[in-house]
Amino acid sequence: MQLSELKDWTQELRPHLAPLAAAFGALTGAAVFFSLTQEPWWGWGLLPVGLGLILGGFSVWRPLSAVAWGIVITGLVFCLSAWQVARVDFVDFQAAQKSHWLTGRVIEVKTNPDKPNRATLVLDRIETYGLGEAIVLKANIGVYVSQIRDVNIGDTLALPVVLLAPEGPKYKGQRDGRLWKFFNGGSVNGYVVGSVEPTWRPEPEMTITARAGLWLDEVRQRIFEESDSYAGGAVAALLIGNEDAVLPDLRDAYRETGLSHLLAISGMQLTLVAMSVYGLLRWLGALVPWVALRVNVRLYAAVAALLATWGYTFLAGASVSLVRATIMASIVLVAVISGRLKSALRGWCAAVVLVLMVSPVMVTRAGFLLSISAVLGLILLAMAEQDRWQGGKISSYLRGLVLATVVAGCATAPVLVGIFGQYSVIGMIANVIAVPIMAIATYLGMIVLILWPFGIENYALIAMSAVVEQVNSLAYWLSSYEYANVTVDKGLWWVVAIFAVVVMVAIYIQRWLEAAVALGSLVMIMLVAAVTMPKPDLMIWDAGRAGLKREGDSYRMLWAENLDNTVRLAKLARVKLVGDTDVAETVDDAYMPVTDLESFAWAERNKGVWVVKPFTCGRIWQKLAGECWVDE
Repeated sequence: MQLSELKDWTQELRPHLAPLAAAFGALTGAAVFFSLTQEPWWGWGLLPVGLGLILGGFSVWRPLSAVAWGIVITGLVFCLSAWQVARVDFVDFQAAQKSHWLTGRVIEVKTNPDKPNRATLVLDRIETYGLGEAIVLKANIGVYVSQIRDVNIGDTLALPVVLLAPEGPKYKGQRDGRLWKFFNGGSVNGYVVGSVEPTWRPEPEMTITARAGLWLDEVRQRIFEESDSYAGGAVAALLIGNEDAVLPDLRDAYRETGLSHLLAISGMQLTLVAMSVYGLLRWLGALVPWVALRVNVRLYAAVAALLATWGYTFLAGASVSLVRATIMASIVLVAVISGRLKSALRGWCAAVVLVLMVSPVMVTRAGFLLSISAVLGLILLAMAEQDRWQGGKISSYLRGLVLATVVAGCATAPVLVGIFGQYSVIGMIANVIAVPIMAIATYLGMIVLILWPFGIENYALIAMSAVVEQVNSLAYWLSSYEYANVTVDKGLWWVVAIFAVVVMVAIYIQRWLEAAVALGSLVMIMLVAAVTMPKPDLMIWDAGRAGLKREGDSYRMLWAENLDNTVRLAKLARVKLVGDTDVAETVDDAYMPVTDLESFAWAERNKGVWVVKPFTCGRIWQKLAGECWVDE
């Protein structure tokens, strides 16, 4: 496709303008609602609804009618967002500052070598008393080891606990996790203030679904125990999605080089599984003339491929993010297998609208945004490349894999910058090299899982480990470069989005030089933005509990009330620490900012000028934090 054919390609998108407008309208409505600093009135969503209806009623131009439809969906999802927030039953963390009883089943006991007299009980099947009607799925409760000497996994305990309120951002750029606590997306944390008492609660009836879940848990645990030592824990992550054994430095290397998605079972692995099963069954069916002539092999192979994909999903734990990736992968697979790529685009639009209408808060989840952006880019690429994807040659396969990697990287780059403030300069190159290698590892992983019930998986497991080690070495090598992954201002996401669109359009119309120039320009802009980004002389974090002073490109801690927590924050903020870790625990007032605020979340001083950030308490979920209770 040449530049002159761009108009023809856009003509193919014209019938999909209304679905696309609806999808982007849903994203806009939810994003606007959750990005506001103060709680809005739900009725404001009726304004775009009315405007869209008026615009659509008087419009005879099809594109304008599609825009009107998108405006209507924007208002509807805005109203649905307010409704979702209004009906949430959340934990009353203010009441939880006094001792309340909590019961739950012990599923894990965590010990800390640095504090041998302390432990953490991980509980599920939680029931709380006097803390609201919210359903808590998991609790991490700190106890003394002496209190749990007779406690075993599976015991049900009653504990008087104080729960820790969720905290807001402690440094500039940190994501605010209070929203997820509000929607019960995570576990609660706390500590015991009395005795730990065994209790009895009737076990739930073992349904067929529950028995299947227990069996899958046992299978996953057995696979994990036998594979967690291979390739730094990466093999276990690829086989069953369990990343517990992945070495911390290996995880950091993957993150620095933009390869983190390869450590998790994602759409790429799921697509490879489905297409492999589909291709193998079609090949086997073609070998038997009687079957090929009398049976719709294509249909049965497609059904088997989708069943294999969903089976792999449940084997990997069927987390919300994994199920979401499976749904998105299934949309693409059904379209590719059936040859109806245009239907895939409509399916993507329908999936986005339905997800956001059911749960608008999903727009705040990085995983959701990354999934839908990558899948949209791949669907559009498939529409542009559909004539060339029919072949089965290795060169065609590699070409498609490289182009898909570049497109997916461009599509997700604005999300990564906007949410995390990070851009992987060499991520595109790393993915182009690593994705084909990890595809081979995925195929070997399928062989491992097939051979596992027969006890002859060792050779395949060793081969899979050897392949994964190549990607590990690549990640370690590339992460050693200082600017492998740079920190930039989150507000630059729109610049990244513009260049990403230019790169993808150039790829769709096969203007390779323009694509390379645009991609190179984007990398240079991000490097310049990272180098010129101001580095504060002083940083005061965690409401004054930690202070850091700049020395060159690194920082030395002046004080830290909780040293371990400050080191963790520095790692999250991508701040390099120098000097020894023997620092004062008391605040040095000589470095504290002069401000009218009685308290603040964080502060930075650059060239004598202080920037002080107050606590954000304007939204309902932000008021869960202890620093916001003084306003009530």
